[in-house]
Amino acid sequence: MRDRHHQQGFALISAVLLITGILAVATVSALLLSGRSVTTAQGLEALRAHYAARSGADAAVAQAIAGGCGTVSGSVTVEGFTVTIDCQNWIVDEAGSDYPVYRITASAARGSIESGTLVSRTIRISVVDQS
Repeated sequence: MRDRHHQQGFALISAVLLITGILAVATVSALLLSGRSVTTAQGLEALRAHYAARSGADAAVAQAIAGGCGTVSGSVTVEGFTVTIDCQNWIVDEAGSDYPVYRITASAARGSIESGTLVSRTIRISVVDQS
């Protein structure tokens, strides 16, 4: 009888250790998955910012070719992103012909540094109008 009494707690200790191990694995898995979802969300926001800047740059190119840099607006909103557009131009003389060259910079931003949600992308395009 005495030997049986000393072995009664062994199964309980094994069960507690097994449950603790399973909980540790579940916690680590949850942390890894939540980190991946945050990274994915940030990547999607960066991609949206890129396309917002690209849209602003494309619109600025059309405006600049139609009427020069003076017709390009300074700031627009595209899908919740504030897109700031800068246009510079100069004339290039090549083989006796003058061509206007436009350098357009479009920056799209949304969010704030304080909240950790700032997403920003900048695109620079140079265009030669040979029409």
